[in-house]
Amino acid sequence: MSKVVNPARAGLSSEVYFEPAGAPRVRLGTFSLFPADNPGTLIVPTQGKMDRAGTLIVAMLVTEPVPAGVPLKVRIGRIALSSGLPRN
Repeated sequence: MSKVVNPARAGLSSEVYFEPAGAPRVRLGTFSLFPADNPGTLIVPTQGKMDRAGTLIVAMLVTEPVPAGVPLKVRIGRIALSSGLPRN
């Protein structure tokens, strides 16, 4: 998440899915920001499930009520795929 505006610190949860072309959607994982207004770089293991062309889907869920008039904005930056973490 590259930018988060969440002054109420409402709970946020994100689910990541991969939808292969012509095949059912596969859930890759769930993550949450902590604290709930803290942007950061997130790593979601694909478990080898992204083995063909398809679409990556990030779904944001608000897990706590946000008072009326309180802003809630989340910006997702560039998504990059990697074959693994660099080894030291």
